Amino acid sequence: MQSVVTKQEVILIVDDDSNNLRLLAKIMTNKGYKVLIAQNGINGIETATKAIPDMILLDIQMPNLDGIEVCQRLKSQVLTQNIPIIFITGMSATQSKVEGLTIGAVDYITKPIEEEEVLARINTHLTIRNLQKALAKQNQRLEKQVKEEQLFTKIAERIRSSLELNEILSQVAQGVQQLLHCDRVLITSVTNNHASLEVQVIERGISELVAQTSTWQILYSDREQYPQYQEGYYHSFNDVNIWDDPELKELYQQWDIKAEIVMPIWLDTNQAVRTIKQEGYELPAESWLTYAEPENTQNNSNNLSFFSFWGYLIIHQCNAPRQWLESEIHLLQRLSTQLSIAIKQALLYQEIKTANTELQKLAVRDPLTGVFNRRYFEQQLSLEWRRLTRNPSPLSLIMCDVDHFKIYNDTYGHQQGDECLCQVARAIASCTRRATDVVCRYGGEEFVVILPHTHLEGAVKVAEYINVQVKELNLEHANSPTNSMVTISLGVACTTTSRNSNAQCLIKNADRALYTAKSKGRNRLAVYQPDFNS
Repeated sequence: MQSVVTKQEVILIVDDDSNNLRLLAKIMTNKGYKVLIAQNGINGIETATKAIPDMILLDIQMPNLDGIEVCQRLKSQVLTQNIPIIFITGMSATQSKVEGLTIGAVDYITKPIEEEEVLARINTHLTIRNLQKALAKQNQRLEKQVKEEQLFTKIAERIRSSLELNEILSQVAQGVQQLLHCDRVLITSVTNNHASLEVQVIERGISELVAQTSTWQILYSDREQYPQYQEGYYHSFNDVNIWDDPELKELYQQWDIKAEIVMPIWLDTNQAVRTIKQEGYELPAESWLTYAEPENTQNNSNNLSFFSFWGYLIIHQCNAPRQWLESEIHLLQRLSTQLSIAIKQALLYQEIKTANTELQKLAVRDPLTGVFNRRYFEQQLSLEWRRLTRNPSPLSLIMCDVDHFKIYNDTYGHQQGDECLCQVARAIASCTRRATDVVCRYGGEEFVVILPHTHLEGAVKVAEYINVQVKELNLEHANSPTNSMVTISLGVACTTTSRNSNAQCLIKNADRALYTAKSKGRNRLAVYQPDFNS
């Protein structure tokens, strides 16, 4: 069995026999273990408590304090109770061995000492010990994950009623006002050091603040101390009347602010950890305080880059000064953390909505040519058909096919073929003028144009214009049997929708007209006027 060794294990040997100590120390040292020795039980306990070895080899029979007593004391101490102990005994009596195992020893070695047996037993129990440590660490990680998930779930439950940012901010501001029984709660966002008021909740009889004032700019945008919020500081004061700065005092008195807390909001869930770490901190009455500066900042100058500063949660007491309690500060810290998560969720929700809108656009667009795809054609034709069924009106369809496109691909390669299709698609799309006209890629080198409220004569004119525009691209097609330049064939069909007809008939007749154009030599258009009443 191989030990899962990640470092040099430390083995403490406790034995009053010098010969045994030397022999065991030599065996252990030769195998790469670090060896500590003690020649009596008292020294063994002291050494074990200070060094916390990975294993203890303990002689049972020692004067004054025997191995049984030493083992009992070690197992009674938190620091040493998990250290595996192997007894060394010269006794063959089963009772003493059982007693040793009963009080916590993991194994025993019988004198005279056999090197292979000693190493095998040590290796086995070190392996077990290392596996136990690894399992304990894994359990700790799992427990931590469970706690974090529970915390997340509780927070998510509080904000699950809405994913709209404005509603979330209003709910949090109202909750703070009710919990702290304060006079005014503000939530502001900050962009380029400019604070914008997002939400304001006030107690009855308290005046609302207007953000578009010089006072607002000085207190929440321009005041030189406030950039410190972006570095992790929050601010609290209990009584504006004790300030020595008469100008600043006057600004606060304009808005009847007697006491204030300004708590920065970071879009960073690690703030929860920073909050917990400070739970025991005793807050001064008046101070700038930081809870965000990580430890060992000299070794990691980029620590603050983990923060994404979003804005402030501001609390005012207006009727009288107020001694802010430590528990209230901690509550606001927790609320700001929950708010940061809610904001992140709301912003993510908005991003998802935007992304879904873009995906919907992509879902109906041909990725190569940029015109609509066949799926959208079928949806749009069905929609137009239902609409025109209610109010009968002509509906025309133009089917287009790039002539001898397989030969074009074989001659110029697929990459050039793709570019040809893109240019043809743009040329076709340029021939439509109305928002209701739809150009789609029908498949391969085929395109289709839906022309609602368009008679056959109008559709023919559009088809002729398309044919001209494609020719004017002047795309070389050297091996084409039809023309030395890229051309297209077109089929035009038109019908007045009625309850006795259907869109598939229109598609089939446009396709028949296209087939006629191709059978007559290509590079032309053909017209088919279906009779749905026959």
